Amino acid sequence: MPSRPIVPAFADIEASARLIGRVFLHEKPGWQDRRALVLDLGGVKVPTAGGLGQLVALHHRLRASGGRLVLSNVGPRAFEVFELTHLTRLLDVRARQ
Repeated sequence: MPSRPIVPAFADIEASARLIGRVFLHEKPGWQDRRALVLDLGGVKVPTAGGLGQLVALHHRLRASGGRLVLSNVGPRAFEVFELTHLTRLLDVRARQ
C-alpha cells in the first residue's frame, strides 16, 4: 500500500477539495495511517478564491485528524496565485517539475 494516496483534482478545485474532504475524512477509515494526502493539481490552471478557501479548510481538517495535505504538480500560474496569497507559507505547495 503506498504511503501517500495521490488524488487528481478536477479543474474546479473548490469542488475537488470539498469532495476529497468528505471522502477521506468521513468515508475512508484508516487513511490517517498514511499521514499525507497528496492532491495533484496538474489539471488546475488558476485556483479561484473559493478553491483556495476549500484547500485551507481541508488542510486544517487534515491537520486536526493527524494528517497533512500536499499540493503537487502545481503549474506556474497556479503556483503564482499561491505565492501572491502567501499560502505557500501555510500549505505544502510543490511546483510542477
